[in-house]
Amino acid sequence: MNNDRAWMYQRLDSQGCLNPAFVNGVENFMEYVISRPSSLDGINIQCPCFNCKNIKFWNAETVKLHLLKKGFVRNYYEWDRHGEPYVVRQSGEPSSTHYSNTQDRRDEDNLMYNMVMDAAGPSFNPEMPNPEVQKLYDILDSSKRELYEGCETSQLSAMAQMLSLKSNHHWSEACFDQTSQFFKGVLPQDNTFFDSFYSRRK
Repeated sequence: MNNDRAWMYQRLDSQGCLNPAFVNGVENFMEYVISRPSSLDGINIQCPCFNCKNIKFWNAETVKLHLLKKGFVRNYYEWDRHGEPYVVRQSGEPSSTHYSNTQDRRDEDNLMYNMVMDAAGPSFNPEMPNPEVQKLYDILDSSKRELYEGCETSQLSAMAQMLSLKSNHHWSEACFDQTSQFFKGVLPQDNTFFDSFYSRRK
Protein backbone atom coordinates (compact mmCIF):
# COMPACT_ATOMS: atom_id res chain seq x y z
CA MET A 1 0.00 0.00 0.00
CA ASN A 2 1.06 3.57 -0.66
CA ASN A 3 2.14 5.07 2.67
CA ASP A 4 1.31 8.62 1.57
CA ARG A 5 -2.12 8.86 3.15
CA ALA A 6 -2.40 12.58 3.75
CA TRP A 7 -5.57 12.45 1.61
CA MET A 8 -7.37 10.68 4.48
CA TYR A 9 -7.57 13.95 6.42
CA GLN A 10 -8.13 16.30 3.49
CA ARG A 11 -11.81 15.53 2.96
CA LEU A 12 -12.79 19.02 1.83
CA ASP A 13 -11.07 21.34 -0.61
CA SER A 14 -10.57 25.09 -0.16
CA GLN A 15 -14.14 25.70 -1.38
CA GLY A 16 -15.64 23.37 1.22
CA CYS A 17 -16.47 20.71 -1.38
CA LEU A 18 -15.47 17.06 -1.30
CA ASN A 19 -11.86 16.75 -2.39
CA PRO A 20 -11.58 14.46 -5.46
CA ALA A 21 -8.38 12.97 -4.02
CA PHE A 22 -10.29 12.04 -0.87
CA VAL A 23 -13.15 10.47 -2.83
CA ASN A 24 -10.66 8.47 -4.89
CA GLY A 25 -8.82 7.43 -1.74
CA VAL A 26 -12.04 6.21 -0.13
CA GLU A 27 -12.82 4.17 -3.26
CA ASN A 28 -9.35 2.59 -3.09
CA PHE A 29 -9.73 1.93 0.63
CA MET A 30 -13.06 0.16 0.10
CA GLU A 31 -11.60 -1.97 -2.70
CA TYR A 32 -8.67 -2.86 -0.46
CA VAL A 33 -10.95 -3.93 2.41
CA ILE A 34 -13.42 -5.88 0.28
CA SER A 35 -10.54 -7.80 -1.32
CA ARG A 36 -9.52 -9.12 2.12
CA PRO A 37 -12.15 -11.55 3.47
CA SER A 38 -10.37 -11.73 6.83
CA SER A 39 -11.38 -8.12 7.50
CA LEU A 40 -15.07 -8.79 6.81
CA ASP A 41 -17.82 -10.08 9.09
CA GLY A 42 -20.08 -11.63 6.50
CA ILE A 43 -21.08 -8.61 4.42
CA ASN A 44 -20.21 -6.11 7.16
CA ILE A 45 -17.07 -4.07 7.76
CA GLN A 46 -15.76 -2.22 10.79
CA CYS A 47 -16.50 1.42 10.07
CA PRO A 48 -13.43 3.69 10.49
CA CYS A 49 -15.40 6.93 10.20
CA PHE A 50 -14.93 9.74 12.72
CA ASN A 51 -18.08 8.76 14.63
CA CYS A 52 -17.98 4.94 14.52
CA LYS A 53 -14.24 4.72 15.34
CA ASN A 54 -13.85 1.12 14.10
CA ILE A 55 -16.34 -0.11 16.70
CA LYS A 56 -19.55 -0.46 14.69
CA PHE A 57 -20.05 -2.79 11.73
CA TRP A 58 -21.95 -1.76 8.60
CA ASN A 59 -22.23 -2.93 5.01
CA ALA A 60 -19.76 -1.55 2.48
CA GLU A 61 -22.08 1.12 1.07
CA THR A 62 -22.89 2.47 4.53
CA VAL A 63 -19.20 2.56 5.50
CA LYS A 64 -18.37 4.40 2.30
CA LEU A 65 -21.16 6.92 2.92
CA HIS A 66 -20.00 7.47 6.51
CA LEU A 67 -16.44 8.14 5.34
CA LEU A 68 -17.55 10.62 2.70
CA LYS A 69 -19.83 12.45 5.14
CA LYS A 70 -17.75 12.31 8.33
CA GLY A 71 -14.17 11.49 7.38
CA PHE A 72 -11.84 8.98 9.02
CA VAL A 73 -11.24 8.44 12.72
CA ARG A 74 -8.14 10.32 13.82
CA ASN A 75 -4.68 8.86 13.10
CA TYR A 76 -5.87 5.76 11.26
CA TYR A 77 -2.92 5.75 8.88
CA GLU A 78 -2.26 2.06 9.52
CA TRP A 79 -5.32 0.07 8.44
CA ASP A 80 -4.80 -2.66 11.01
CA ARG A 81 -8.56 -3.20 11.49
CA HIS A 82 -8.89 -3.88 7.78
CA GLY A 83 -6.25 -6.48 7.00
CA GLU A 84 -3.09 -4.40 6.98
CA PRO A 85 -0.26 -5.43 9.34
CA TYR A 86 1.44 -2.90 11.57
CA VAL A 87 4.54 -1.18 10.22
CA VAL A 88 7.12 -1.76 12.95
CA ARG A 89 10.20 0.42 12.58
CA GLN A 90 13.69 -0.63 13.58
CA SER A 91 15.34 1.20 16.47
CA GLY A 92 16.76 4.52 15.31
CA GLU A 93 14.67 4.62 12.16
CA PRO A 94 13.06 8.06 11.85
CA SER A 95 9.30 8.14 12.20
CA SER A 96 7.35 9.33 9.18
CA THR A 97 4.96 12.25 9.13
CA HIS A 98 2.01 9.92 9.08
CA TYR A 99 2.91 7.14 11.51
CA SER A 100 2.88 7.46 15.29
CA ASN A 101 6.09 7.01 17.22
CA THR A 102 4.14 5.52 20.13
CA GLN A 103 3.81 1.99 18.75
CA ASP A 104 4.05 0.28 22.13
CA ARG A 105 1.10 2.24 23.52
CA ARG A 106 -0.97 1.61 20.40
CA ASP A 107 -0.12 -2.09 20.58
CA GLU A 108 -1.29 -2.12 24.20
CA ASP A 109 -4.57 -0.43 23.33
CA ASN A 110 -5.10 -2.71 20.35
CA LEU A 111 -4.36 -5.78 22.47
CA MET A 112 -7.15 -4.71 24.83
CA TYR A 113 -9.44 -4.05 21.87
CA ASN A 114 -8.72 -7.44 20.35
CA MET A 115 -9.29 -9.22 23.68
CA VAL A 116 -12.77 -7.73 23.88
CA MET A 117 -13.44 -8.57 20.22
CA ASP A 118 -12.34 -12.17 20.81
CA ALA A 119 -14.60 -12.45 23.84
CA ALA A 120 -17.61 -10.94 22.10
CA GLY A 121 -17.09 -12.59 18.74
CA PRO A 122 -16.94 -10.79 15.38
CA SER A 123 -20.62 -11.17 14.54
CA PHE A 124 -22.28 -9.19 17.31
CA ASN A 125 -24.58 -6.44 16.10
CA PRO A 126 -24.22 -2.98 17.67
CA GLU A 127 -27.63 -1.68 16.62
CA MET A 128 -29.72 -2.77 19.65
CA PRO A 129 -27.39 -4.21 22.32
CA ASN A 130 -28.64 -5.63 25.60
CA PRO A 131 -27.06 -4.23 28.81
CA GLU A 132 -24.31 -6.86 28.94
CA VAL A 133 -23.34 -6.37 25.31
CA GLN A 134 -23.48 -2.61 25.80
CA LYS A 135 -20.77 -2.97 28.45
CA LEU A 136 -18.55 -4.59 25.82
CA TYR A 137 -19.20 -1.71 23.42
CA ASP A 138 -18.32 0.76 26.16
CA ILE A 139 -15.01 -1.01 26.73
CA LEU A 140 -14.29 -1.02 23.00
CA ASP A 141 -15.12 2.66 22.83
CA SER A 142 -12.83 3.49 25.76
CA SER A 143 -9.93 1.73 24.00
CA LYS A 144 -10.20 4.35 21.24
CA ARG A 145 -11.19 7.38 23.32
CA GLU A 146 -8.34 9.80 24.04
CA LEU A 147 -7.99 11.19 27.56
CA TYR A 148 -8.12 14.60 25.91
CA GLU A 149 -7.67 15.91 22.38
CA GLY A 150 -4.18 15.11 21.11
CA CYS A 151 -3.33 12.78 24.00
CA GLU A 152 -1.65 9.51 22.99
CA THR A 153 -3.05 7.56 25.97
CA SER A 154 -6.51 6.04 25.70
CA GLN A 155 -9.08 6.09 28.48
CA LEU A 156 -8.87 2.29 28.73
CA SER A 157 -5.07 2.33 28.99
CA ALA A 158 -5.19 4.94 31.78
CA MET A 159 -7.83 2.90 33.58
CA ALA A 160 -5.73 -0.27 33.37
CA GLN A 161 -2.64 1.52 34.70
CA MET A 162 -4.58 3.02 37.62
CA LEU A 163 -6.01 -0.38 38.55
CA SER A 164 -2.52 -1.85 38.40
CA LEU A 165 -1.28 0.84 40.82
CA LYS A 166 -4.22 0.17 43.13
CA SER A 167 -3.46 -3.54 43.19
CA ASN A 168 0.34 -3.29 43.46
CA HIS A 169 0.30 -0.70 46.24
CA HIS A 170 -2.83 -1.86 48.08
CA TRP A 171 -4.68 1.43 47.66
CA SER A 172 -7.99 1.80 49.42
CA GLU A 173 -10.99 2.87 47.37
CA ALA A 174 -10.76 6.33 48.99
CA CYS A 175 -7.10 6.63 47.96
CA PHE A 176 -7.99 5.56 44.42
CA ASP A 177 -10.77 8.17 44.30
CA GLN A 178 -8.54 11.00 45.55
CA THR A 179 -5.80 10.13 43.08
CA SER A 180 -8.31 9.91 40.23
CA GLN A 181 -9.82 13.27 41.17
CA PHE A 182 -6.37 14.85 41.30
CA PHE A 183 -5.49 13.65 37.79
CA LYS A 184 -8.88 14.65 36.42
CA GLY A 185 -8.41 18.12 37.92
CA VAL A 186 -4.96 18.77 36.45
CA LEU A 187 -5.70 17.39 32.97
CA PRO A 188 -7.25 19.69 30.32
CA GLN A 189 -10.85 20.61 31.04
CA ASP A 190 -12.55 18.31 28.52
CA ASN A 191 -10.65 15.18 29.60
CA THR A 192 -12.35 11.78 29.90
CA PHE A 193 -10.41 10.58 32.95
CA PHE A 194 -12.70 8.88 35.49
CA ASP A 195 -13.09 10.59 38.88
CA SER A 196 -13.83 7.63 41.16
CA PHE A 197 -13.55 3.88 41.51
CA TYR A 198 -17.34 3.69 41.20
CA SER A 199 -17.43 5.59 37.89
CA ARG A 200 -14.66 3.33 36.59
CA ARG A 201 -16.84 0.28 37.33
CA LYS A 202 -19.99 1.58 35.60
